[in-house]
Amino acid sequence: IWQSVFLEPRAADHIGTVRITPNVDESLAEFQMTRPAPSLPAGHSDPTHFRIVINAPDGRRITRDSPVIESLIPVVIPDPILWSPDAPLMYEAIVEMMIDDLVLDRVNTSFGMRKISVAPLPGTEINYIHLNDAPIYLMGALNQSFNPWGIYTFPSEEAIQQDLRRTREFGFNFLRLHIKVEEPLFLYWADRMGILLMCDIPNFASDAYGPEAQSHWQDTMRATIDRDYNHPSIFSWCCFNETWGLGGESFKELPDRHEWVRSMYHLTRSLDSTRLVEDNSPCLYDHIETQINSWHFYINDYGAARD
Repeated sequence: IWQSVFLEPRAADHIGTVRITPNVDESLAEFQMTRPAPSLPAGHSDPTHFRIVINAPDGRRITRDSPVIESLIPVVIPDPILWSPDAPLMYEAIVEMMIDDLVLDRVNTSFGMRKISVAPLPGTEINYIHLNDAPIYLMGALNQSFNPWGIYTFPSEEAIQQDLRRTREFGFNFLRLHIKVEEPLFLYWADRMGILLMCDIPNFASDAYGPEAQSHWQDTMRATIDRDYNHPSIFSWCCFNETWGLGGESFKELPDRHEWVRSMYHLTRSLDSTRLVEDNSPCLYDHIETQINSWHFYINDYGAARD
């Protein structure tokens, strides 16, 4: 067990999730809340409403009230302060579910106003990753989440901060989180220390491919996106790695698995349109359909790598 385990008491009528989608082009943050369906007497309308309070990085406060029947609540963010690795500025938000002035439930969360896209590099026809409509050169490292203090578990919040601080000191601006879904505290500090993250969905073993493994993978992918949607540091999801679980070298001869990878790529994109999605981060020229064209090139010899 490498994440905190806790039980939280909730009222029967409570806020399930708060999903915040930044819309930099229109200076909006779109709030989407879920809640269990209330049990109302016949003929009675729902008296509850949401109150959203946003505290901007510069101290400005924005408040919006909305009936709970609205599934998507756009909140105007005047002169949005954009999030980037060089200026990792966060908006803090409080969402309350209320009847009149009585607060039934309250969720504290945060988000960043940032935009991830693909567009031609200025002056060329080469597609390039853009952050806030400006091309960004990604210099990163593969992070398999091992650490010398507890294998997959950080011993303290300070140890997480040290890992991220050294990432910047070594000249990197992003990490590819591989092998496991990282603990929320790591993502919290990546947001605030300006480290971009490409997050893998953990794969299964090659001999496990089949309906059960596929179902578990999809459950993990859905739960990861649902839990971590509001973190501006995450700029990409990577569905699979090096055909792990998909057949390895024989993957190229298995068109049914190609189509499953393609369908999971499109499903991931449909669940989160705010980030880029890579189908399979490959070393066998085996992309199926992707927004990121990566390739793994291994050189374990210093002289050859230098040359």
